[in-house]
Amino acid sequence: NIYIRSLGNAPFIGKSCIFVDIPDVCSFILDYGCAADSNYLKPVDLDKKFTHGNRQVNPMYDSSFMFISHAHQDHAGGLAKTKFNKPIYSSKLTSQQHPQAEPVNFYSKNYVNSNSFFIITPAGHIPGAAIFTFVCPRLTLAYTGDYELNESFLLQRCQFPFEALNCDVFIAETTFSQIICRNEKYQQLQHFQLLSLCHAAQRPCIHPVGSMGQAQLMAIQLNQFAQRLGQKNYELVTGQVRQMMQL
Repeated sequence: NIYIRSLGNAPFIGKSCIFVDIPDVCSFILDYGCAADSNYLKPVDLDKKFTHGNRQVNPMYDSSFMFISHAHQDHAGGLAKTKFNKPIYSSKLTSQQHPQAEPVNFYSKNYVNSNSFFIITPAGHIPGAAIFTFVCPRLTLAYTGDYELNESFLLQRCQFPFEALNCDVFIAETTFSQIICRNEKYQQLQHFQLLSLCHAAQRPCIHPVGSMGQAQLMAIQLNQFAQRLGQKNYELVTGQVRQMMQL
């Protein structure tokens, strides 16, 4: 048996936090986020009891570890306030953003007990984003977090380990499952239309972007588009994005 409980990520974007309970094997938490909406900045309360089968469990005390898929606030924002005192794991790049997490290497087997381990592989969403695969004699579980199916000149596409190919449980990010969410190509078109209007009116264009995620990719694309329009374009970026773009 396996019990999976979403502790806070639906129905709004943010507060991604999933409790996985595998009786007689181990329990663990996948991500610990805060929502971007100011009304939901308080992270999920992990100190709650639930009845799974014929027993009670408490994510705060019964979980063996926590895994953070990537550094974005909606998946890791709760770490700054967490009272969780068990191991917290993430990729090396994510742990640099959130020092509460212990870094683990991509593709390595990380044993949580004598016959159960997890592997992390690149998710392609942002630098350091990881797909989590848990393997025990009873089952195999894969969790994506945010992921990217297409490779770009900045990031490789998501990768699954061999162990995940025939997994018994697959938990996927569902941010864009709702029809109201526009895809990336539509968003890029809006950005380029805005830049074209500003160029036609000979007005400066201030384009705010986040310091993580697709910010560096969008800045490069906007710069290339501006050059095709014959307009000299400059970006003011954070130190981290500047380093990624080598500007």
